[in-house]
Amino acid sequence: MKFSVITVNWNNASGLEKTICSIEKQKCDLYEYIIIDGGSTDESLEIIKKHNECIDYYLSEKDHGIYDAMNKGASVACGEYLIFMNSGDHFYNSSVLENISNKDLKNDFIFGGICFVNKHLKYKSILPKKMCIYDFLEGLCHQGTFIKRKSFLDLGGYDISLKIVADWAMLMDAIWKKHYSYITCKNMIANYEITGLSGQKKSKIIIAKEKKKTLEKLNIKYNSFEYKLHRYCFRILKIRLFYKLSF
Repeated sequence: MKFSVITVNWNNASGLEKTICSIEKQKCDLYEYIIIDGGSTDESLEIIKKHNECIDYYLSEKDHGIYDAMNKGASVACGEYLIFMNSGDHFYNSSVLENISNKDLKNDFIFGGICFVNKHLKYKSILPKKMCIYDFLEGLCHQGTFIKRKSFLDLGGYDISLKIVADWAMLMDAIWKKHYSYITCKNMIANYEITGLSGQKKSKIIIAKEKKKTLEKLNIKYNSFEYKLHRYCFRILKIRLFYKLSF
């Protein structure tokens, strides 16, 4: 089994169905599909039962947050690579897994492109072949990241003490500090709804604190002026991509 697609959900029935339908459309059949539900009280379980034929494993119980649920999914996965496609997220098209399966799968991490969407804008983000510290500091999305299951388990899974950036923190630890291998590809992997938890304004303060805590813990230093310049250029690029995609 090449891939384990893992979806974490809690009281988001409509988003869950969108995600499940995205999985069902994949042309590649070299995957298993796992859903970890946090004890939803809405129609989520009915949605799971409705699509039961495409789901290999599901669990519905209380958890200690999104990363605890993601760790639970990884603990029962059998695929060589994991990808976390949570409720509301969906693959960019029906050929995503097929395209990735045709690559030389040796690295610990495989990063692909993300299409960020909300009600007002839409832009694509494709990582450079060789990433610098500032590319990592911007944060990488788990929706566009394939993680070798063995590497995920060796790293101890996600840190559940972090509420929003545990997936980013793992990448900083694994790649920047421990030199795990990675490749980037130009294939688009997912549509990312930036209206989720990490995209909310109230989450920005939490994200900043958790990133600062992670960088201090890992003893990672960077030039703040260069980082601000990188962010400025990144935002200009987003605007250009927005106009390119919208007109």
